[in-house]
Amino acid sequence: MAVGGEGMFDSHSVFTPNILAYKGRYYMYYTAVQPTPGRPEKIFENNSINDYTAIGLAIADSPDGPFIRAKNNPILEISSDSLDFDSYRIDDAAVLVKSNKIYLYYKGRSKVYGSKGARFTKMGVAMANEPEGPFVKHSEPLIEKGHEVLIWQQNGGVASLASLSKSIYFAKDGLHFVSAQDNLVNFPMAPGLYRPHLEDGNVANEVPGWGISMVQGKGFAYLLRYEMN
Repeated sequence: MAVGGEGMFDSHSVFTPNILAYKGRYYMYYTAVQPTPGRPEKIFENNSINDYTAIGLAIADSPDGPFIRAKNNPILEISSDSLDFDSYRIDDAAVLVKSNKIYLYYKGRSKVYGSKGARFTKMGVAMANEPEGPFVKHSEPLIEKGHEVLIWQQNGGVASLASLSKSIYFAKDGLHFVSAQDNLVNFPMAPGLYRPHLEDGNVANEVPGWGISMVQGKGFAYLLRYEMN
């Protein structure tokens, strides 16, 4: 999918897609940015003042596409309250269906910590009755230090791996997470999951088998396959 047209919320970059297959259609949620306001050369500074992200949605009748942008884009935006945990960054959507509602988990960072890096990122969730929304945010963040959003359904609830805290969390209701395993070793950073059971709202209830993570350092970056047991 190409970037949006000039002036659109996704006119600079679209990335970190996540697909929900639901009732015969495919819903691709993605992170989007536009060029830094006021820059005639249309670059993205990635500053902590006015470079914001949002989550968009594109829909298709086949996983091969074409994916067409939803009319109500963006479907999730930063909070207008600068003190909220998601007033600066909002991205990395991961979606599932629980209790007949669409749960859109995402990561956010506050303007208060905008320039201080990923360690201040937290995981939140917004819910809707339909994949196209409207989505209503849960009032509080769910997990501290949740730089990526890695979630799966397990034992009737939702599990999540948070790499910055080296822990796996679990919430029976998908909202109130508690630590289930701490002090992890040899865990992936910036991971994404292979989801073999996409149909009917990602209802698979087993621990996912594998995924791809990103390794990045000074002057290099590459993808690495990992496995979960």
